[in-house]
Amino acid sequence: GKTAAECNGIASWIEFITPSRFRICVKELFIQHYDPLLVSYAVLSG
Repeated sequence: GKTAAECNGIASWIEFITPSRFRICVKELFIQHYDPLLVSYAVLSG
């Protein structure tokens, strides 16, 4: 986006976790518009 990197801040959390799915939630903290977001993840099993 157009906002400087030092001004970008997000809070993220995971909801509705089951063995087959989950929801990733992200909230912008300091700006009123939205920038594109890419989420990468890995699954570890014990």
